[in-house]
Amino acid sequence: MEPLNVWVGTEAEGRLTGIRTLFVGGNSNSELSSFETVAEPFVHIFFNPRFIMSHGYDLISSLVCSNKHYCTVCIYPDMLQFVPQIVLEKAHIMISVTIEGFEKLKQTDSLRVMCDDAFNNVVTNVGSFLMTDISIYDKDEPLEV
Repeated sequence: MEPLNVWVGTEAEGRLTGIRTLFVGGNSNSELSSFETVAEPFVHIFFNPRFIMSHGYDLISSLVCSNKHYCTVCIYPDMLQFVPQIVLEKAHIMISVTIEGFEKLKQTDSLRVMCDDAFNNVVTNVGSFLMTDISIYDKDEPLEV
């Protein structure tokens, strides 16, 4: 088994920006037995899509039900339909999309998110987005698990 890929840093995106966070990556060979001990001191835990694709939602469901941690679950759009209801209700869901050339748009240009119902779309202008200051990542610290 490989060690779980975890690191500590300051959350730079989303509604929990600024909070010291345990970031969790992983692959299918990652060991999870010591995770709760590692996670104990952290108020916020961020799970990236690779972890979820490898390990599913059991650990996340358990954590959100314990009410000991705020959890951010970062997923790709095609993963949303598989998120358990308890995770949808109790975790912060962050949908990650890659749009090549996005930086070319003006602040007044728009992004429209198409929902299943053609009349229930979300539109926002580019100027409303929170831009991540990536220099904050320089302070991230890897953890041995």
